[in-house]
Amino acid sequence: MCRSKRVFTRSEFRTLVRAPEVGGMVGFGVSIFLITLGAIFKWAIKAHLSGIDLPALGVILMVVGAASFLLQIVMMSRTRTSRGGIDLDERDQPPV
Repeated sequence: MCRSKRVFTRSEFRTLVRAPEVGGMVGFGVSIFLITLGAIFKWAIKAHLSGIDLPALGVILMVVGAASFLLQIVMMSRTRTSRGGIDLDERDQPPV
């Protein structure tokens, strides 16, 4: 039910009604998966493959996962503060 009878322009409507951000929670899941997989390669697998250093691969996966996790946090904090100057909680409030 609409509380306001204000008519919005197209650009105002697009800033108010946005599709959910793609890759939000999926990005965190992939980051945690890479960190976990890297830890398994580093400390749990004792097999030796010719040409592949599994502990080094594990460290690489953990570093990439951690970097991806930090990047997700930075991008999430940027998108929350730059939504066209409209706070998401304010748009549900009746106009003053």
